[in-house]
Amino acid sequence: MESNYEVFLKADFKHYIGKWVAICNEGIAASGDNAKLVYKEAQMRFPGKKIMLAKVPEKESMIF
Repeated sequence: MESNYEVFLKADFKHYIGKWVAICNEGIAASGDNAKLVYKEAQMRFPGKKIMLAKVPEKESMIF
């Protein structure tokens, strides 16, 4: 089973640009414009699992 971070690194986010995504070790659990609602939906779909929440940037980003 992969960790949330491993799923995050491998995920294809092209359909989620500008959105919040909730990641569970099962994959992308939920997405949308409201972080709280996305997190709640993911918790409902995967109760008891750890959820990672991330915002997919709208443009390419460079992190230093």
